[in-house]
Amino acid sequence: MSTIAFRGVHKVYADGTHAVDGLDLELAQGELLVLLGPSGCGKTTVLRLLAGLESPTRGEIFVGERRIDELPAAERDVAMIFQSYALYPHKSVRQNLAFPLKMRRAPRPVREQRVREVADLLDLGPLLDKRPGQLSGGQQQRVAIGRALVREPAAFLMDEPLSNLDAQLRTRIRSELAALQRRLGITTLFVTHDQTEAMTLGHRVAVLNQGRLQQVGTPEELYRRPANVFVAGFVGQPAMNLLTASAEDDGARLRLSGSGAVVAPPSPVPSGRLCVGWRPEALRLGAPEDAAALGTGTVRVVESLGPERLIHVGSDLSPWDAAVPSDRASVIVRTGGDEPPPRVDDRVGLLGRAEDAHLFDADGRSLAPPIRPGG
Repeated sequence: MSTIAFRGVHKVYADGTHAVDGLDLELAQGELLVLLGPSGCGKTTVLRLLAGLESPTRGEIFVGERRIDELPAAERDVAMIFQSYALYPHKSVRQNLAFPLKMRRAPRPVREQRVREVADLLDLGPLLDKRPGQLSGGQQQRVAIGRALVREPAAFLMDEPLSNLDAQLRTRIRSELAALQRRLGITTLFVTHDQTEAMTLGHRVAVLNQGRLQQVGTPEELYRRPANVFVAGFVGQPAMNLLTASAEDDGARLRLSGSGAVVAPPSPVPSGRLCVGWRPEALRLGAPEDAAALGTGTVRVVESLGPERLIHVGSDLSPWDAAVPSDRASVIVRTGGDEPPPRVDDRVGLLGRAEDAHLFDADGRSLAPPIRPGG
């Protein structure tokens, strides 16, 4: 087990693409940290830089006390697990597990002992003489994990290892992977664009966008105290409702664009254009004539998800994202599944408390967001 540190790491490709822009990030010993972000944000490049498949343009990378960014991949003592399982189809499970040790010229007794230990750990014993083509997707993924484990590396690097599995199997393997990592305590860097994976697996989550680190924190911190508009809109399913407002009376009042409703922030905010956001569960539906309504709108879609419903309301509130036409703006309200649902085309009011609002300045940076409930 080792710590991992990126210090001022940049990666600029020959065509000028700045894939990683000044990354400063540290993983504690035994930590599982998830790199989360949209496609093309640079997260896989970060993993490849650590693995030695790419070289940084500048900056330093450490595993433990050893600087590794100038070492060849074979000398970095990290094990990578890919989206494709990359198993040798003509070799048995036993041979696939033993292959990394064979390449290191480990004695046969050592190879056999480590294969037995890893097979027992991952419940692969009955499968040792089968070939990958005879295994299910979940079994193949366990073999890929076992092949990395058998080397006893200083760190695991996982590049979207669950994305080829169906939804039900992904949930089960995700749970098994989390339990295994906690039991072994191997420092792990896990890359995904799936925020459910990130929020359920990560001890901490690092959010990337356009090669830049946006925020690092526990899943709860990212959800309840996003550092900027990007994190607020990216973390959460469905995303936070982000609306445009303007500050008046020396920042003592917020006037919501579109509806003209006035909200009193918990403390004064900078004058001018601002972003105000409510999580879907922080909003309620009311009568359109309710004087306390933030805005009004028409129910467009009702999604029934068993224990909850997602109500999509086309509202008179102005979205923060200028790319969204105002006449297509939707506000999403999360309600309990046992509450009477509205009907499509019903007129409704949107209710929300000022203390539950997340506030962001004109540049999208957080202004003392709430950390409710329970905090």
